Amino acid sequence: MIEIFNAMELILLKVWDLIKAPVDFPGMLWIALPLILAMVLMELYFGRYKKEELGWNSAFANSMVLFFVGFDLIRHLYGTGEIGFNLRFIVVLILIFLGTTLTWLDFFHLLPKELAFILSAKFPTTISSYIAIVLVYSNLAIDLINVLAIFLFALLLFLFIKLIWLLVPEDLWYDEAEEEV
Repeated sequence: MIEIFNAMELILLKVWDLIKAPVDFPGMLWIALPLILAMVLMELYFGRYKKEELGWNSAFANSMVLFFVGFDLIRHLYGTGEIGFNLRFIVVLILIFLGTTLTWLDFFHLLPKELAFILSAKFPTTISSYIAIVLVYSNLAIDLINVLAIFLFALLLFLFIKLIWLLVPEDLWYDEAEEEV
């Protein structure tokens, strides 16, 4: 029982490390802050206009974020002289691969709309980008405790977004029919 408590305490400390990473590694602020700000603003928007759904153009734009963040992370690794075949570089390559693949799939509408809009929504693209940013800037180890912390962090962020949706007043005068005219 004590081991479980200690593990949970360690996981919560690692979640806190994920949250405060931009403070601990100020260089990541230039990529993480606009990413987080865009996600919060988009969630405020969709919290207000609850009937509005993501479109193919938004899915396409969100998927390109993965690609652009990946290339900024390559810039960082190159600037620090850490380019090479290591775990951080592999994380960046995976992010670029995901971004390129999703961008291509969204551009040609190759996935069913419902699946494409889930995969290319602001939350999954932002959380994937943020985790990659933290992994590259902080040298966070990829072990079971950190993986569990990443999942808990994502869950807490998801619940925070749902809270935003509850607190943002819905536009009662918004009429989708007017948008089509």
